[in-house]
Amino acid sequence: MLILKIRKAEIALRSGRLDEAYEQANLSGLREHYRGQKLVSALVPAFVTRGKKHLENHNPSGALRDFEKAQHLGGNLEELGPLISIAVSELKGERDNREQQRLQVQHARDLMQAGAKTLCQVACHNRDVDLATQRDLIAELERNEQAIESQLKPIQTALNSGKLGMAMELMLKLHGGHAKHRAVQSLLAELWAAIGKHLNTLWQQGRFEQASSFYAQARNLPNQDLEVIELASRVEQLQQAAGQLWDIDGQALLRRLKSCQLPLGSANWLATAITSATHLVAALEDLKNGPLAQFEPRTDLAASTVGWTVDQNPIRKMTPVALKKIPSERASEQPDSRLSNPALQLNVDEAGSFTIFQQPQITLGKESRTRPVDVAFASQSELPQVRIVRSDEDYFLYADRLLEINQRQVTDKLLAHGDRIRLADRISFRFRRPHPGSSTAILELSTSTRQAGSHSRHIILIGDVVVLGPHKDAHIRVPSAEGRAVVSEKNGQLFIAGQSLIEAHPLRQDERPLIPGQAIAVNSIRVVVVPVVS
Repeated sequence: MLILKIRKAEIALRSGRLDEAYEQANLSGLREHYRGQKLVSALVPAFVTRGKKHLENHNPSGALRDFEKAQHLGGNLEELGPLISIAVSELKGERDNREQQRLQVQHARDLMQAGAKTLCQVACHNRDVDLATQRDLIAELERNEQAIESQLKPIQTALNSGKLGMAMELMLKLHGGHAKHRAVQSLLAELWAAIGKHLNTLWQQGRFEQASSFYAQARNLPNQDLEVIELASRVEQLQQAAGQLWDIDGQALLRRLKSCQLPLGSANWLATAITSATHLVAALEDLKNGPLAQFEPRTDLAASTVGWTVDQNPIRKMTPVALKKIPSERASEQPDSRLSNPALQLNVDEAGSFTIFQQPQITLGKESRTRPVDVAFASQSELPQVRIVRSDEDYFLYADRLLEINQRQVTDKLLAHGDRIRLADRISFRFRRPHPGSSTAILELSTSTRQAGSHSRHIILIGDVVVLGPHKDAHIRVPSAEGRAVVSEKNGQLFIAGQSLIEAHPLRQDERPLIPGQAIAVNSIRVVVVPVVS
């Protein structure tokens, strides 16, 4: 068997197949045979010679393998020591070069992600990087810059046109993979500056609901601006302070003090206390009727919008109320295809009854044969006739004589969320815009106000949609509902659909018409609509 192995090794050696010869010759007892000794004497110089050629061809790993095989067969030959040292040294240098190139390529990619194009180009042309890798890096740099530029352009366009909601949504999609890019960081800083400016405008105008909703969308962006965070915290602190405002019952204090007048006579301190309490009641009413009215705790239709996403609450550029011009009554009297639509009553389980008007204007007052109204109040005294007109997304009030709005005598006004309108001593209502992203408005009647022939205490003026659901941002709040329902109007017909998002043009699923007298349940919200009998 041994001689057979030796013969195979000799044949492989003569054919130049050194590795095969080495495998055949790597046997115990080989050197005890004469032909085995001759085979070893021939293999050792053959491996040394091939190893030297590997060194000349800059293949230190191949040279080292050959030198090690020669050493294994021939022992520690004097010639092999320096050759092995040279191969090891060159192999280490080769590995160092590969590591240096890897680090240089990583450095170039880091500069690429940071948007340092010039520095990245310098890093790509480093002498430690081979030409093929240099070409690949330059091509990758160009593709990366083009991709980022194409994604930044619509963000800049949205920002320049004031569409901050769209800009924020696009920035969130872009920022994940290009967070360190200089152009992205620069545009993000510009976006935060615009957000801060818009929030400050809302703060100055006292529009805290919109400020809270807007910040809820902006807070998902990275690198939050400290001024924006501070402004948002002010709104939160103001909400906490306003919550304490409704815990103060000035009327109860005034009644108790007045009840003490009889037994104590005309004590000076009591008269002073009653005067101070009277001033306190007036001051509290001023506070509650101002911008802080947005924070009034209530159980029917809450105005808080914190938590809506970008898709749910489109940002709209709003003009300050003080700068809007109230159109003339004649200009507001424009015909509309929905004027002939009768009022409907929407009965909602767990929420109550709501009178719905689809036309852009309604009249309110005391019913008479000569001056019919859409909403008639039960009153023994004469009432001013009031007309509320929707123009775009604004609501204007016109009265035929003076009435009281927020304790001020006026005949017309651009209505704002929270306005209190008083027609007579026991006839008043509050104007509500529960959701800043919707043009639908609600008139909430006071406890002493009654509609003639109706038990409904809420009047809904449909602008686009009416949202029903368990959340505080719904127009009609149904606490036990499993989701939202959206009522919309098309060509005079009301429709209802399940809806999880409110968009500018929502895609409604399972939309069904509201047929008078037929009950419909959507997301556990049961409603039925009936005509209002005039």
